[in-house]
Amino acid sequence: MPLLDVVEYLVIKKLASLDEIVKAMYDYFTNSASPSTVARKHGLSKHAVRGYSGRLIEKAGGFHRAVAMVKKVAPIIMELVPSIIERNGSIARCTLCGEKLWNDVAVLTMHIKHRHPNIVERYTNMVINRIRESIRAST
Repeated sequence: MPLLDVVEYLVIKKLASLDEIVKAMYDYFTNSASPSTVARKHGLSKHAVRGYSGRLIEKAGGFHRAVAMVKKVAPIIMELVPSIIERNGSIARCTLCGEKLWNDVAVLTMHIKHRHPNIVERYTNMVINRIRESIRAST
């Protein structure tokens, strides 16, 4: 399900303390800003912004679907999902298992995805349920 895939992708980024990526994707999809502009604002490279946005477009099933999904889910994720990685310089530490990790996007996201899938599932479901509640409330 595309919405589930988009939510899970962004939840993993937030759990990994990569808030700047979630915020950058929100800015990119809601403000129609260029990758360069978004990258400068959030301390990322324009190539990274293109890569993250491309993955979201693929998961959503198209650009306009990604816009609608990210616009709705990113604020909820920023509100509900905690960061479980402490990042400090080149080293990071998982607050759940205590494992020390390289402070690298791929390392952090893989750790969260493979070592803590139950946490990813819990927060993904929380976000999906919040979306369902908001849809019910608006009808």
